[in-house]
Amino acid sequence: MPSDPFLMTGSDKKCVHLENLGAEEATFTVEVDVHGHGRFGAVAQVAVPAGQLPTHVIPSGFSAHWVRIVSDRDTTASAQLFHT
Repeated sequence: MPSDPFLMTGSDKKCVHLENLGAEEATFTVEVDVHGHGRFGAVAQVAVPAGQLPTHVIPSGFSAHWVRIVSDRDTTASAQLFHT
């Protein structure tokens, strides 16, 4: 099940912190909706070991309306989008 979407327009520098609170490694897919029409496509996959909190940097100048995160397995996780 995907996360709620995060609005990501209007800033140049963006990153997503992905925290895996589960007992096993999980792969998180970063999906974006470029035009705001509800059609999401994958742009990156990040493997996150259990108990880790890596940061995925979104390339400078990348533009889309929405971003969401999808896990490849049931787990407890958190995703935070930061932008300036």
